[in-house]
Amino acid sequence: MQYPKLSFLPLILLSWTLACSGLRPTPSAQARPLAERSYSVKEAMLDLPPATDLHRLKTYLHPTGGFSYQVPAQWKVENSALGVMAYSPNSVVFSAYKVQTGYRLSTASFLNLAANIEEVNYAHQTHYDQLYRREDLPNRSILIEKTLQDQQGVKKIITTIYRQVNQSVYVIEISGDRAEVLANSEYVDLFQKFNDSIQEQAESVDSATYARTWTFSEPDDFSMDIPLGWEAVTDAPAENMTRVQLSSPDRNAIIERIFWDYGQEVRLQFAAQYALKLLREQYAKDQDDLKVTSEVILDVGKKERITWVSRFGGYAGVIYFEIRDQEQILILAQTWNRVFEEMYAPVTDRSLQSFISLEPAP
Repeated sequence: MQYPKLSFLPLILLSWTLACSGLRPTPSAQARPLAERSYSVKEAMLDLPPATDLHRLKTYLHPTGGFSYQVPAQWKVENSALGVMAYSPNSVVFSAYKVQTGYRLSTASFLNLAANIEEVNYAHQTHYDQLYRREDLPNRSILIEKTLQDQQGVKKIITTIYRQVNQSVYVIEISGDRAEVLANSEYVDLFQKFNDSIQEQAESVDSATYARTWTFSEPDDFSMDIPLGWEAVTDAPAENMTRVQLSSPDRNAIIERIFWDYGQEVRLQFAAQYALKLLREQYAKDQDDLKVTSEVILDVGKKERITWVSRFGGYAGVIYFEIRDQEQILILAQTWNRVFEEMYAPVTDRSLQSFISLEPAP
């Protein structure tokens, strides 16, 4: 597919500035002026700060002590628990946050994480168009440029860099009104400086694994907070049944929610048998591999919790199942590769604790 000429082509250089350790960037190439473009920028001649002010940078240390960064001194800076946003006097925003992944992801897992974040943050938005993508997989770096239209109808241009540093993935971004960004080449140089200035100061300071979340919601059904970077897949494996499967980028942790409108009165024992059947099919080596390690009645005849382990299959987990309105089966499960159970159990626990049933609209 032939893409149009790009406004941020010099930013390709940014993704090659990082050594594998991520602690100190290698010297970066100089950003070139923006290439000639066919975009109309008459509406973008805004009251921009003088170039001298744009280049007067100030170095900040994030309150967690985890990383430092540089932005123009007169920009408004807002720190959150996991990142920072820096606002220009106009529409342009620089942002950076990190996703603590618990260990250094493989190349495939890193690609999955970036793809999942792009899907959640951008791919569903109006007039989304990916203009450019380039990868430096040996150094775990991806650059993606896209355009979209926000809820106010403003055409925006966004460049996102995904950069893995040890046990974290940094998501570094410039976004703004497309006309304004294209009208001032200073922003390209500034963004390169912002990207290059982000340096890891301390590993995982007060940062829980996959602490940043987004809210997954099924209308008139349920909502749940999902770790950012995880994939969400919804399907209907049987009549009157819906399944939502949420998986970590490395596929070593899975949250599953199944709702089955059985259509006639059903007992809790049947729900338990069905849940165990699913576990054996998906995670056990054979029929006898799966072992139930505990069984707790939470509401007699209505709700139960089972913990289980598959010795040879290599998985373990917790599964909740309950009967609603006598005819409906609800199953909530969290499953881990046993090697990663200690790391992922708190993550999946947080998501399940956020589960909220939504009443149908009147």
